[in-house]
Amino acid sequence: MKHLKRVAILRKKWEDRAEEVEEVVEKYGECTETTYGDQLKEMKELVNDLKTLERYDDPKFLIEPFLEAVREEWKEVNYLQEPAITRFKGKYRFLSNFWPSPVTINGTEYPTVEHYYQSMKAIHPTVREKIRSARTPGMAKKMGRRAVLIPGWESRKVVVMRVGVLLKFLQNPELGQELLDTGSRVLMEGNDWGDTFWGVTLDERGESVTGENNLGKILIWVRKILREVHGSD
Repeated sequence: MKHLKRVAILRKKWEDRAEEVEEVVEKYGECTETTYGDQLKEMKELVNDLKTLERYDDPKFLIEPFLEAVREEWKEVNYLQEPAITRFKGKYRFLSNFWPSPVTINGTEYPTVEHYYQSMKAIHPTVREKIRSARTPGMAKKMGRRAVLIPGWESRKVVVMRVGVLLKFLQNPELGQELLDTGSRVLMEGNDWGDTFWGVTLDERGESVTGENNLGKILIWVRKILREVHGSD
């Protein structure tokens, strides 16, 4: 019967982890990686399989191979052991588009992703160059707000941001590694300036989330690509 006790212990561990994942999915919704929903479903199915094993006193030699597979899968479940990254400050400031990380696109170098993104808004080449040459990303952002926009900018801006953020981490390998080091944590640009398109607004405890978190989603997408690239090396 010892093997059934091991089944019960494993089942309890997986139940607890499934509850953690469910809480994150409910709390952060669309801010989480889309794979969490699939992972949660798989975890619940595994819990049901373990419950089935508990109900039947099958011989140890039939149960043990399954338990070994479950133990190996548990080793891979390393997500959600740390809280979500909800602000791009301190050690996570590198996630911000203001971080000094030159990107070269079509032969032109931009000091930061913010410089690139804001310059792409402008319809006039001279204005684009002025934004690109701005002394700080904050200045580039202000200039971008005053620029005459290219036609269809609203439908293009997410693609432009994807390009800039992806190249930031591909062309600056040390930053790419830092992004990978965030594991599978939820990434959200919590802010107090009301940006609910690229980021989210949080309450004083950092718990209530309002916003689409599009920058966070792009960072998670880039992290997935980097993981695939490193896995193929």
